[in-house]
Amino acid sequence: MAKYFLLLLICSNAFAYIPDLEMILDRTTKNQGNTGYIIDLEISFDNKSQTQVVKERWVIEDAENMRVSAHGERDLKGKLSLLRIYDKSKKFYMDDEGSVRSTRYSGEFFEPLFHIRTVKKLHRTLIDLGILPEASTRHKAPPLDVKEPTYDRLPYLRLSRAGGVIAYALGMPPQKDSTQLNPEVWIEQDQFLIRKVRLSTQTEIAADDYQKFVGSLSFPQARTVRWAGNSVKIRVIDIKNTPITPKIRELLSPKIFAEEKKKNEKLNELPEDPMIQEFYSRFR
Repeated sequence: MAKYFLLLLICSNAFAYIPDLEMILDRTTKNQGNTGYIIDLEISFDNKSQTQVVKERWVIEDAENMRVSAHGERDLKGKLSLLRIYDKSKKFYMDDEGSVRSTRYSGEFFEPLFHIRTVKKLHRTLIDLGILPEASTRHKAPPLDVKEPTYDRLPYLRLSRAGGVIAYALGMPPQKDSTQLNPEVWIEQDQFLIRKVRLSTQTEIAADDYQKFVGSLSFPQARTVRWAGNSVKIRVIDIKNTPITPKIRELLSPKIFAEEKKKNEKLNELPEDPMIQEFYSRFR
């Protein structure tokens, strides 16, 4: 009986152990690629009695240099067509008059979270999203004494569950009697993959069915975005790695709008559907 109790105690301590925050972030960034990628996605909008579908193509150098082109399928064919370039913290797009505009992209633009490749950048992003406090940058874990191990108990780092797996929950726990949940991110304990994100707006992104690709990229094949009673599914169609050639850099430059305009394609057209318009204004 005593042996059983000792084994249970050891297992409980092992389960409760939480590594240093920097180590968790470092292992996570190592799963987010080290080259360029072309990613084809299918976006499904469950709207009333029908499902509307949009195909997106992303060209990605890293979390700060991206491009997405989108085209409607089925009932949306010819009704949705857009191109957006993301350069550092700015989003470039073409307005209805054909002029290129830029704005700081929304704090709900979650796509970069899955492509951040440095601890410093990921840590800063989580602070900017209100998930981690500024004080987390100043915390230093004490040296580990094997004989008498003691672990920091940080209010913004704990064990939880997401997507059916044990995960590190980063973010402050909810306050008693609060009507809103705090922003958080859940990182799978064993694989160090982002499994769920909750933004300060209460939008939640669930990421499932991760697969590995060339260039140290682990990417979710299925994601679901939920906000205010809406649900949008994002499914991966194809992922290819690509070197960052001059041609790729040209595609990622805002100057590409001039070339695209010559093709007489509409680059900022959305249907008069509130959910689709909201998705592309807030999350893209």
